[in-house]
Amino acid sequence: MALHRKAYARMVGLGGLGGDVSLDELENTTERVALLCYALFVHEAQLTTAEAAHMLGVTLDGAYKMLAKMSCVVPIRQDDSGKWKVTSF
Repeated sequence: MALHRKAYARMVGLGGLGGDVSLDELENTTERVALLCYALFVHEAQLTTAEAAHMLGVTLDGAYKMLAKMSCVVPIRQDDSGKWKVTSF
């Protein structure tokens, strides 16, 4: 599922994170990682690195590094088609 940042906000009915922070105002890595976790775990999104980068407003390298580091802590992996997804709990 390809997710644009604003389309994602509409999809989840947020208009912002926690009600006060818009997706265009993500200021740090912690907020971006939190959004990735929210998308992957709550909405069961399956994102390519490029989709994650676009959603977060970061480079491909930045998105890959975030997802790779997350995969050391939470059960996500990149499948053969390049999609990052939750593997199990």
